[in-house]
Amino acid sequence: MFFRKRGTVITFADARGVLSELLADVGEEFWNGKLAAVSRVSFKSILGGMGSFDDLIVCPLQERADVLLSVAIGKC
Repeated sequence: MFFRKRGTVITFADARGVLSELLADVGEEFWNGKLAAVSRVSFKSILGGMGSFDDLIVCPLQERADVLLSVAIGKC
């Protein structure tokens, strides 16, 4: 698991890498492309509002995947 240790600091690039792998695994090319184009500073630009990145549901039947997505977004 990526975030087991408490107090462990991960970089934005590491968190974005985890998100990118998850999106690639589920075939989400649109948001993976958007994610690749943002920096640590501009990441919030893809969040908020209707149809934004944080509205994405990667697997409606598997809550664990969506929890991982939410955690990784929070880390970014």
